[in-house]
Amino acid sequence: MLTGGGGQDTLTGNAGADTFVIASASDSTSTHYDIVTDFDATADSFDLGLSIGDVIGTASGNINSGTFDTDLGAAINDALAGGNAALITASGGNLASEVFLVVDVDGNHQYDMGTDFVIDVKNYTGTISSSNFI
Repeated sequence: MLTGGGGQDTLTGNAGADTFVIASASDSTSTHYDIVTDFDATADSFDLGLSIGDVIGTASGNINSGTFDTDLGAAINDALAGGNAALITASGGNLASEVFLVVDVDGNHQYDMGTDFVIDVKNYTGTISSSNFI
């Protein structure tokens, strides 16, 4: 079990099944998002303290660190549904190639800085789905 706290954390698992615990969206949101370096969707899981209906899609857009929240919100553009998650790929900007897992905590179908989870899933493998959340 690997646990992120307040502020930006980098979490790296080992071989085998790992559980990445982030207790509160305020611990991993906006530009203070946590980084998970090696998520394996065939073995690993996230424990965010809430259930996820589904990982409902992917979206992409230019994402820059200086305008992160605005850019992420624009990239999501209806790819997020209440109580679900989406994978957002930075297709341009100074964060190009980063993939962000965004979880809609408040159920309003959009990204809200400080309320919704944002996790940078670097080098993840497999297909992240609702079964990866406990």
